Amino acid sequence: MSIQIYQMAPAPDGLAGDELVPVSQNKLTRAVPVSAIQQAPMDAADAAGLAAQQAQETADEAGLAAEQANTDLATHKTSGDHDDRYLKLDQVVTAPAVGKTPKAGEAGTISQAWIDGLVNELKYLRSVAENVDWSSPMPLWADGQDGLWYDLPDFSTLFQDANGLTPVTSWDQPVGLGLDKHLGLVRGPVLNPTPGPFVSIGEWKMQGGTLSVVDGKLRGTANEGVARAFYFDLPVTIGTTYEVSIEIDVGTATAPSIASWIGIDTPSLTYFPDTGTRRKLKIIGRATGASMRVRIYLSTGSSVEGAYMDVVSTTVRELPGHHFYQPTTTARSTLKQDEFGKYYLKPDGTDDYYNISGNLDLNTSLIGFAHGALSGSSAQSLLSASSGSGYLRSIGGEFDRYTSTTRFPSKTRQSVLLQPNGSGRYTVFEDSTGASALCGLHSEGGLGGTLFLGSYRGASAMSATPLYGLIARTGVSTEAERRQVLKLLDNYLGEVTR
Repeated sequence: MSIQIYQMAPAPDGLAGDELVPVSQNKLTRAVPVSAIQQAPMDAADAAGLAAQQAQETADEAGLAAEQANTDLATHKTSGDHDDRYLKLDQVVTAPAVGKTPKAGEAGTISQAWIDGLVNELKYLRSVAENVDWSSPMPLWADGQDGLWYDLPDFSTLFQDANGLTPVTSWDQPVGLGLDKHLGLVRGPVLNPTPGPFVSIGEWKMQGGTLSVVDGKLRGTANEGVARAFYFDLPVTIGTTYEVSIEIDVGTATAPSIASWIGIDTPSLTYFPDTGTRRKLKIIGRATGASMRVRIYLSTGSSVEGAYMDVVSTTVRELPGHHFYQPTTTARSTLKQDEFGKYYLKPDGTDDYYNISGNLDLNTSLIGFAHGALSGSSAQSLLSASSGSGYLRSIGGEFDRYTSTTRFPSKTRQSVLLQPNGSGRYTVFEDSTGASALCGLHSEGGLGGTLFLGSYRGASAMSATPLYGLIARTGVSTEAERRQVLKLLDNYLGEVTR
C-alpha cells in the first residue's frame, strides 16, 4: 500500500471539471486517506472503495499542504541549509504491513506505529499549510510537551549573575543565568494576595513599626532604635523558579536599598539598583523551601522614630521553564562571538558548568544542539543527569559510544540530534549532514531528573566545547520535526562543517 499526495489541476481544454493529479506525476492514481488506514485491520478492497469515496474531500487539503510546504522550503533555504535534509513532498510513503502487503481481496494488518507516524507527518504538512511559523522551534511544544530552548543570540534571556539582576549586553561577558524560551517566557499569575495598589494591609507584617495604607500605597513607619523592615510570607514549590518585582517610594527612610529573602536561592541581601524617590528591583530565584519570605528594609541602621517608606507594588510570579544558572561567579562560562558573528558560550574546561532548574525527563525525546569543536583528550560531559548516571560525553574530540572503543567523529561546527529510545542506554545520533549511529548515554537510568549542562553532575568531566544553541522536546518526534530542528540549529552556526 502507498500514500500519495495530490493537488487539484484544471481539466484540459474540451473536458469538463477538474481532475486529481499527483504532485510528482501527471496521471490520476488512487489516494488512500488517513481515515481509511486508521480502521485497519480491514479488507484491502474495502479500503480502496472507501478511499475512492473520500479522495475528493481530502484532495483539496492535501494539495494545499503540498503547495504551501514546497513554497515554504524554497523560501527558507539558506547557505547553511542542506537540501537533502528537508521534506520532499513528492515521495511515496509505503506502509509496512505485518506479515505481508495487503492486496485486493486479501485482509492485512497495518502497523499502528506506522499509522501514528503518518498522522504526525500529515499534522506537520497541515501546520505548513496553515502558515505555522517555523522561524523558531515554538511549534514543537504546541501540544504542551515539556522541553527547553536556549537561544543565545537573544540577549534578553541572558544575565551576568544567577538572579537576573545584571543583564548581558555584549559578548565577552560572563553568563550566570539563561532563560528557557520553550514556554514563551510567559510569567504565571501573581501569587501574593495583596500586590498593590493597596486597599488593606493584607498579608504584610512589620518588624519594629506600624503599617497603614496611604493613597493606595502600603506605608511602613518605624519605631526608634528597633528592627525596621516589613515583609510577607508565601507558600512556594521547591525547585520552581520565581520572579519577584518590588517598587517603592523612599519617603523619609534613610537607606531603603536592601531586600532580603528566605526560602529562595538569592543573595541574602539585594540592593535596589537605581536611585531617586521611586526605586525598582526585580530578582529571579529558585525556591529552596516550602515558604518564601520577601522582606524590605527602611534603613541599614537604627531607624529614626517616625521615618517611613511606601511600597507601591510587589509581585511574585512563577517563571516556568528549565533555566540554566550558576551561582558561583568563577564557574560561569563567557559569551563569545565567532568570525561569522555568531554567539556561543565558551566554558573554560576547568570548573564552568550550569544547573538546569526543575526536573526534566529526556529518556524518550528529541535533543538538538549546535556546537563548535570538541576538544581535550579527557572525558568531557556535555549533558548529564543526577538520577541514575546518565550523561552524553566526548573524549579526544569525538563523541563517546557506550560499550564500544570506536567513537563517533565530530566536526568543527555542526548541529547534532539525539533521540533517546527510552531504554536508558542507547540513543540515535544524527548530525546536520545526515550521518547516524548509536551513541551511548552511559546509563541504565538515562537522562532524567535534575540535569546539568557542561559537566558530570556538576562535579567532574567539565566541558570546554563551545555551545551555540540547545533545543529539546519530550516524546516521540517525526522526521519532519527533526529536519526543522536541524535547520534552526544550523542557523545558530551560520557555517556548518560538512
